[in-house]
Amino acid sequence: GDTSDAIGRIVERCGKVIAGGRILRDVAEGLFGVDAAAGWYSDGGLRSKVRRLVRRGDALMRGGIAA
Repeated sequence: GDTSDAIGRIVERCGKVIAGGRILRDVAEGLFGVDAAAGWYSDGGLRSKVRRLVRRGDALMRGGIAA
């Protein structure tokens, strides 16, 4: 469905960003915008979400999927 397609695109973008060597905050800015990432240090939820997306993107690039 539309939601799974959108998630797939986000995960794919994370994987490409990882391959480019960007740091997690840069990933957050790229995916969610500079304003959302401005609270990076105070928003544990955003940090957690970005880490999870990056792990999934990395797993997809390696041919699998992380739970």
